[in-house]
Amino acid sequence: SGGPDSVCLLSLLHALAKGLDLTLHVAHLDHQFRGAESAAEARFVEELARDRGIAATVESRDVPHYCAERGLSSQAGAREVRYAFLQQCAKATGAQRIALGHTANDQAETLLMRLVRGAGISGLSAIPPVRGNIIRPLIDITRNEVLAYLQGQGLDFQADPSNVKPVYTRNRIRQEVLPVLERFNPRIIEALAAEAVLLRDENEAIEATLPAILQTVISAQGKTVRIRHEEFSRLLPALRRRVLRKAIELAAGDDTIDHSWIRTEEALGFMAEAQSGRSMEVPGGLLLEREYGDLIIRAREQELVFSVPLAIPGETVVPAARLAVE
Repeated sequence: SGGPDSVCLLSLLHALAKGLDLTLHVAHLDHQFRGAESAAEARFVEELARDRGIAATVESRDVPHYCAERGLSSQAGAREVRYAFLQQCAKATGAQRIALGHTANDQAETLLMRLVRGAGISGLSAIPPVRGNIIRPLIDITRNEVLAYLQGQGLDFQADPSNVKPVYTRNRIRQEVLPVLERFNPRIIEALAAEAVLLRDENEAIEATLPAILQTVISAQGKTVRIRHEEFSRLLPALRRRVLRKAIELAAGDDTIDHSWIRTEEALGFMAEAQSGRSMEVPGGLLLEREYGDLIIRAREQELVFSVPLAIPGETVVPAARLAVE
C-alpha cells in the first residue's frame, strides 16, 4: 500500500532476498476512494520498487462502484477486490506466495473487534500467519517496532488518512480502546497477539478431532444433511456447535457462512427441544427440521425424490415425508 507496514515488509524481504533466493514482485492496487491522494500513493509505490530494481504491477479498480452494486461496506468491498487482484497478479507472475504486511497490532485489533461482536474461538483466533499461498512475515512484530525500523533505515512511507477516521470500528479500537488497555498492561498488543495464537492452537486441536466425529453424527445426500440426534446430544457443547456449523456449511455448499453466536445457540436450543415436524431457519437460507430421531438441514425449496419399500404387514416410517405408513 505504501504505508509503514508494507514499506517495512518490502525493505526486509529485499534485504533477505539474496540469502533466501527470493524473487520479489510488488503489487499495488488503487481503490479509487481518494482520488489524487491514492493516485499519488500508487506513484510512490512505483518509485519504491524502481529504486530497488523490483518489478511492479500497479493497477486501479473502481471499488466504490463495486461496493454500491453489491451493497457492501467500503472495507468489505475493498478487501474482496484487493485479494482478487493479488491472486491474479500472483498467477500472472508465477509467484508462489503473497506476502502481506499485517502486524501484531492488526492481530490485537482484530481480536478485540471480533470479541466485541461476539465471535467464538474460531473467530477470536484472528489473523493466521499462513493461509494458502498468503503469508504474513510481520505478524509477530508490533507497529512501534516497524516505525523504529523505518526511522533507523531512513525510509519514507505514505500515511492513509482513512486510518485515523473514527467512522471505522478498527480505528476506534486503535484510538480509544487500546490506549485505555495499555494503562493496565503496557504490552497489551503483545498480550492480545499471543492470546490469538493460543486460541488458534486450541481451534486447530478441536478441528482436528472433527472428521472422526462427523462420520458418526452426520450423513449427507447432495445438499441435504442428516444429523443423528441421539449421538449429537451426547457430544460436549463445544463439539455440538462445531458439528452444527459444519452441517450447515455442507448443506449450503459454502464454508464462508457467518455463524453468529446467538443464531448458533438458538439452533442448539431448537435441536434439544423441538418435536417432530417443527422447523426453523438457520444461516445460509436453510431450514433445520426435526424428523423423528433425526435433524435435517436442507434448502427451503429443495425437491425431495425418494422411494421407500413398505412393510406389509407392519409400519414404515418415512422421514422425508414426515409420516408413518401402517
